[in-house]
Amino acid sequence: MKKILCINEEMGKDPSFRFRALPFIPYLNSAGFEVDMIEGVPAQSFADTKYDAIWIRRQIIPKQILETLQKICPIIYDFDDSLFLRTGFRDVVSASADVLCGSKMLSYYALLGGAKSTSLLRTGIDVVSYPISSRSERMMVWTGSWSTIPHLLHIRDDLIRLNEAGIKLRVVCDNKPKLPFDFDFIPWTSKTEKIALSCAAVGIAPLPANLSTVGKCALKIAQYMAAGLPVVASSVGANKEMFADLGCQGLCLQAKDSFHDAVLSVLDSQTCDKMAEKNRDIAMKFLDINILAETLINTFHQVT
Repeated sequence: MKKILCINEEMGKDPSFRFRALPFIPYLNSAGFEVDMIEGVPAQSFADTKYDAIWIRRQIIPKQILETLQKICPIIYDFDDSLFLRTGFRDVVSASADVLCGSKMLSYYALLGGAKSTSLLRTGIDVVSYPISSRSERMMVWTGSWSTIPHLLHIRDDLIRLNEAGIKLRVVCDNKPKLPFDFDFIPWTSKTEKIALSCAAVGIAPLPANLSTVGKCALKIAQYMAAGLPVVASSVGANKEMFADLGCQGLCLQAKDSFHDAVLSVLDSQTCDKMAEKNRDIAMKFLDINILAETLINTFHQVT
């Protein structure tokens, strides 16, 4: 077995860890890789430990420690957010044999930062574990963490108008947002994030356009697609790629466009059912963990 040291910025409930690291471990084991996981900047040099690759996930490593790690074995850096805004990003991507990027946009920033090579590794999911929505209610759903609630509130006025038009809102989150109308709030757990999608009719993914959001990797869109939902999303970062590159069904909106109009248009479309069915198929083909594991395994085979 070849050995990989995986250095994570966060573990536990962190979405990036749950979707871009933990699910891949059985696949890596089956491919002949043993993975040791740690959280945070390593407190030891590992100079006396034999590793075949170091997989740094999101963590920005101080340059002095980075130089020590480079002497042990090749480094693979993995990121899925606007980490190019952080001090030290250039150091870690330029020191890496390959950089795993959650979107084409992030690949651009990695190369701009001095990366020698990049590989596209979209944030994927175990598609079959998501129940296909019955789409039995005129309900839109948004799922996210407390830190992304401002993205939902970015379309507050449209949400109010949709509520007045009789469209229910379901929010799946670890914190309840403040909105001036009643809505269905489901506290987030690893189970509710899947089940809560199962009666919605459309998934929404609003994003304001700025340097912080262009690095977002469209996890919620992947989840909506897995649940067999059409999607209404802002054309920002990987959201745009999901529509343009993968064929996500629904509407991808420019800043001037109305979420109110778009959600009603999708819900009232004669092709809404076909959109939903096709999104599930696209998720299985491009975003399932079984497919994405091949990219990760090939990357490790190439550098070790």
